[in-house]
Amino acid sequence: MTGHKLVSVIIPNYNHAKFLDQRITSVLNQDYPAKELIILDDCSTDESVQEIGKFRLRNEVSHIVVNPVNSGSVFAQWQKGIELASGTYIWIAESDDYSDLSFLSTMVGLLEKREDTILAYSNSVRVDENGREFEQLAAPDFTTAFGPDGFADAQAFCKSRLLRSNVIPNASAVVFKKAFFHKKLLETARRFRLAGDWVFWTQLLHQPGTVAYSPLPLNKYRFHSGTVRFSKGRERRKDHLLENIRAVVINQEHIGLSEKEKQALKYGVIEKMISNWKQEQIGLDVKFLFTALSEIKKITGDVYIAFIRTIAATLKSG
Repeated sequence: MTGHKLVSVIIPNYNHAKFLDQRITSVLNQDYPAKELIILDDCSTDESVQEIGKFRLRNEVSHIVVNPVNSGSVFAQWQKGIELASGTYIWIAESDDYSDLSFLSTMVGLLEKREDTILAYSNSVRVDENGREFEQLAAPDFTTAFGPDGFADAQAFCKSRLLRSNVIPNASAVVFKKAFFHKKLLETARRFRLAGDWVFWTQLLHQPGTVAYSPLPLNKYRFHSGTVRFSKGRERRKDHLLENIRAVVINQEHIGLSEKEKQALKYGVIEKMISNWKQEQIGLDVKFLFTALSEIKKITGDVYIAFIRTIAATLKSG
């Protein structure tokens, strides 16, 4: 790499005071300089503002914005941060995560190999509240999408991987080129609480170009009691499953599928819903089932016959 292109790092925060020092320090100490740091607080009720204030005089901190009222959407915060950013590259570094100090140099290195690369991301490792590592997130079913050089066609990646599941599981693992971003990309994401990032990645990548991946676990994805995805309670789990189904419906509309592909997707979504339904121990809930099938019906055809056939096949095999 010759010279250093500007990376704008956006840290959207809500009530993560206890993790902010590690998060911000891991950004400032990167071996590739992060010279524009935008910190956004969404009206936290803990000591976040005081923690953020400790970094106010750092030259790298270009903006500190504290909302007087909670926005209700982390994706509204993403939008605000990107609009403030002046860098060539954007890194949305979530406030409870942290990273290996070589994360940024590795991601920028991938982005600079090819002009058409839209986004680069690394493998992540889950850590607990105290930073203890317990699980890497990479899985063979999506890492095989990339060639030996770590690159894949972006639109093909959307269709073969992102359509059915979010194989970019943590925003903190991603750096993307601002030149490929436009404001409308986050409009749909803002309708989601949990799956908006999945919809955003799909829409961002569904344009001519490539996506890059590093198998190195450079991102530390924290799971703790305050994590949005750390769902407790049956209703939260049902909401999560419904959001995932709605994300698939929106993704397939954006990507564009043949009728045969829609039929296959419909059965795949139903199978996954039944599997998740059992795994999450939701129990029989007619309202949830009707809502889920009504969403799946938007893909194509008679969803109720497909559901009965899938249930029958499940019972026969199980």
